[in-house]
Amino acid sequence: MDFHYLFEHKLLMVTGKGGSGKTFLSALLAIRAAEEGKKVLLVENNRCGQIQPLFGKPSKLNKEEFLYDNIWGINLEVEHCLREYIENYLGLKKLYDTVFMHPVIRSFFQVIPGLGDSMLLGRMFYSCELEKPSKYDLVIFDAPASGHFSQLLSMPSLVMHSGLGGPIVKELTKVHNFLSSPSKTGIIVTCLPESLVVSETLDLISLIHNKIDTKIAAVFINQEIVTDIFPKNQSFDGNFHSSNDFVENYIYKKYSENIKESKKIRQRLKGFLEDGKLHTIPYLGVIKEPIDKSILNSI
Repeated sequence: MDFHYLFEHKLLMVTGKGGSGKTFLSALLAIRAAEEGKKVLLVENNRCGQIQPLFGKPSKLNKEEFLYDNIWGINLEVEHCLREYIENYLGLKKLYDTVFMHPVIRSFFQVIPGLGDSMLLGRMFYSCELEKPSKYDLVIFDAPASGHFSQLLSMPSLVMHSGLGGPIVKELTKVHNFLSSPSKTGIIVTCLPESLVVSETLDLISLIHNKIDTKIAAVFINQEIVTDIFPKNQSFDGNFHSSNDFVENYIYKKYSENIKESKKIRQRLKGFLEDGKLHTIPYLGVIKEPIDKSILNSI
C-alpha cells in the first residue's frame, strides 16, 4: 500500500470513532514513514498513554521518548503546553510563575474557550515549523475521537475571536494558517466496515469539508475482511457457496455478508473523496503490546 503522498505533509492528524483503530493507524503510518527515512514524532494527548506501550515503552507525560528506528513519541498535557509556550517560546518564566499560577488568573484562563487545546496544536506547530534545528520531518498526532476532534480544530479560531490580544493570539493566527495549508497539514479519518460507523464517518467528513479549513488527506477502512481467509479449494467470488458442514456454512455465510457490506461501504465513501484517498487495512486480529512489526508486512 502506497502511503508516500501522505508523508509529504508536515503534520498528519488521525481521528475517527473511538475503537476504530486510530492509535494503531498512527503507529503504522509512523513506521512506514520511518522506513522511508523520515524522522517522526508521534504525539498523543491521553492520560492513560497508548502510543508508547505499543512500542514496548512505559507511558510518560510531556517528555519525548525514542520508540523505534527514526520514531519518537510524546504524550502531551495541555497545561504543560501552555507553560512551555510562555516559558520557552516567549521567554517569560517569571511571568508564568507569578501570574499564571495565581488562582484567580488560572480560573480566568480555564473559562476561555479552547485556550488549552489551542496550545496543544501550537506545540505541534512548533515541532513542525519553528524548532531550530528541525528535529522531525513529520509529526503524527493520534488525535481525539471524532466527536471532540472537530471542536479541537475550531479552537484557534475561537480564541482568535475571543477579544484577547497580545502574543498568544498572534501566534494562534500562525497556527490556524498552518493547519489550513493542505500541503503542510492533513486529516486522516479511520473507520470500521460497519454501516453505522460509516454513517458517522460521512457526517464527520461533511463537517470537515463545510466548517473546518484543514483538508482530509485520506480515509482508512480498518479491519476489512479479505477473501484469502478462505481455503484454496473453496472458490470465493463474493457469493455464499453451501457445503455439507454446518459450522463451515455459518462462517462462510457471515464472511460473505461482511465482504458484500464492505464493498457497499467503499462505494459510499468514494462518493465523498477524491480518487486515491480511500485505503483499507485488513483484519489482523487482536493487536498485542508491543506491536509485532512483522504483521505490518501484510498491509
